[in-house]
Amino acid sequence: SASPATSASPAPAAGETRTGASGGTEVILLAAAAAARVAASQRAAARPAIGVEPPPAAAAPPRPPGLSGVPVAPGMLAPRAVDDVLRACHVPAERITDPAQGPILVTALAQIIAVVTAWVASMRILPRPVRPAAFVVRVAARLAYELVRDVSQRRRRVVIGLGLALVVLGVAGGLVGSGVEGGLGILVALLGLLLIGLTSWRRVPGGLAVLAAGLIAVLAAAGAFPVLHDPLFNWLSDDAVPYLADHPWAWATVFGAFVLPGAWSLAEAFTTRRVRRRG
Repeated sequence: SASPATSASPAPAAGETRTGASGGTEVILLAAAAAARVAASQRAAARPAIGVEPPPAAAAPPRPPGLSGVPVAPGMLAPRAVDDVLRACHVPAERITDPAQGPILVTALAQIIAVVTAWVASMRILPRPVRPAAFVVRVAARLAYELVRDVSQRRRRVVIGLGLALVVLGVAGGLVGSGVEGGLGILVALLGLLLIGLTSWRRVPGGLAVLAAGLIAVLAAAGAFPVLHDPLFNWLSDDAVPYLADHPWAWATVFGAFVLPGAWSLAEAFTTRRVRRRG
């Protein structure tokens, strides 16, 4: 007997085969077109525009030394423009010894002297009898620096001039007058020092330091002021040291070497004790 014929597997429909092939082709074509566009854009960015030839290397202007060829961002100066500005600046050619720099040089020298004087005066190795004189020198150097700086910068000249005028008039009145006139002259001189100190230091402790230094100087020069000479040296000539009455400079030496260090030590002990109580 004849065996039945074996049935063949069903073939795919013609419509399905055509649809799958067309979908794969479209994907490949889209990817190829995108890759072509990317490659074209990269080639266009790497080469100059069409019709514009780059200048030859020999015709390119030389770049200033130290400047790179990085393109200039919008809103920024070109390297050559920056180089021109720096070349036009005359500051590097200036010297502190030029006549125009005279005030700066004088101010710098005064500041150096004031700093060195303050450093030496604050050293603990200084003997105790020398500390009052070191204080006076330190205040004088600091005051001189402040005055030089203000005058060179044209600041507070009216107040400084008024203070100096009071000092000069007061010293002249103290040297010439006696009694009430001499006393008023000394007070006017001390007032002028206080005015200068407050103006220069711009702080009350600085003005008081200038006033204290001026008072020490007045006491040391008591032999030159009649208002102080008469009561002090008459007593010394009769009872203590007659030599001081005839030589006022000797009084300044005795005052600076013996009287002032003792008074300074007492003042330091008193102030230290008060600080400890407050602490």
